[in-house]
Amino acid sequence: ILEAAEVDGANLLTVLWRVVAPVAMPGLAATALICFIFSWNEFMFAVNLTATNASTAPVFLVGFITNEGLFLARLCAAATLVSLPVLIAGFAAQDKLVRGLSLGAVK
Repeated sequence: ILEAAEVDGANLLTVLWRVVAPVAMPGLAATALICFIFSWNEFMFAVNLTATNASTAPVFLVGFITNEGLFLARLCAAATLVSLPVLIAGFAAQDKLVRGLSLGAVK
């Protein structure tokens, strides 16, 4: 598809805007929706089912919002520490993800 657009005379931005974006948007929308639903369900289960001694990371982060106020500096520091394992796992699996995506595009 990309080569056909280039043969027709489209430059890189036109190819990205008129060819790649329409093909990728349904997948991105479905992925965003699934991620939102899973994270929302996980938070609701964690709030309702965990006790004070055993709570998940999102419940821990909500604990920084109290009646005394929002401790934004502590909340940001804790959110950074909570997100580090996910970022490290993403960087570790990056080559496999890219290889899988590129192999899926070639038929």
